[in-house]
Amino acid sequence: MIACTNCREAGCEHCENGYVVYRQCPPQTLPQDMYSSVAEAEMLDAGILPVAGGLHDQDAYFVEFAKLFLSYKNEMEYSE
Repeated sequence: MIACTNCREAGCEHCENGYVVYRQCPPQTLPQDMYSSVAEAEMLDAGILPVAGGLHDQDAYFVEFAKLFLSYKNEMEYSE
């Protein structure tokens, strides 16, 4: 279980009493291309870029996804 980021644990249609409950392995619930993007975002967080070059050489959609994903990841880590 993790705290729902939609309602901030108040309870909504996306969660159960403020928490998202996983009934199977979370990576298995993601489409393969999304799982790859999550893995690459985690590599970016560790300082490894998925494409050779600098940050401006990365796909703009990936950079935006990574910023959003890492923001949610940090929010979940700090809320625990």
